[in-house]
Amino acid sequence: MRILNVERIVANKYNHLLTVLIVSIFLAPAFEQDVRIPGLGLVSMMLLLTIVLCLRATVSSKRVFWACVGILILGTLLDIISRQVKTVELADTLSNINLLLDAVFTAWAIILLMKSMFRASRVTADTIVGGICVYLLIGLLWAVVYILLNNLKSGVIAFEGDPSLFYFSFTTLTTLGYGDIVPKGKYVMMLASFEAISGQTFLAVFIARLVGLHTAQGFRLTEEPVE
Repeated sequence: MRILNVERIVANKYNHLLTVLIVSIFLAPAFEQDVRIPGLGLVSMMLLLTIVLCLRATVSSKRVFWACVGILILGTLLDIISRQVKTVELADTLSNINLLLDAVFTAWAIILLMKSMFRASRVTADTIVGGICVYLLIGLLWAVVYILLNNLKSGVIAFEGDPSLFYFSFTTLTTLGYGDIVPKGKYVMMLASFEAISGQTFLAVFIARLVGLHTAQGFRLTEEPVE
């Protein structure tokens, strides 16, 4: 009896990623208490590790995989250094570079996961869950971008009550937009509009394609003659 079934874990990799993503998003307000670093702590490290494991299971090129992981490691090292230096300006600069690297890593991971799903010969239920994971990762990516922009120029996003750029990102991505957090700068306005467009396009095209392929495969299996 094997304690750890690796094949089963790989086959359900996106289910594990979705679980960690939901927990991370639920705890995002606690992460944002330190606005410079939107993801330190046990849960955020589990999220990054789960993303890395998903990439390892889906990316065929080892060079691409390690390049992506290298960006994550570099960002982590800069974050550790930024917490040790005593100069505020240097700490803020290193923290912002870390945020930029986090955004690059997340964007690259999204692209690699989407390419893997497009190339999949068979769309399973786990693949559809993977599409949902990518959608949530897009929301997290935009949140990191907004935090970075707000760090670089305070006041580009206006808050009413407790600020939460994770909340702003997901309400924009889903086009819900309560209006208690609004972009002030013109470029941030355009970015928010682009996020809303990308969120709806992703659901209408990518997720719909995965569901359609999965449904079509199910019909073909039921129509195959039994010998």
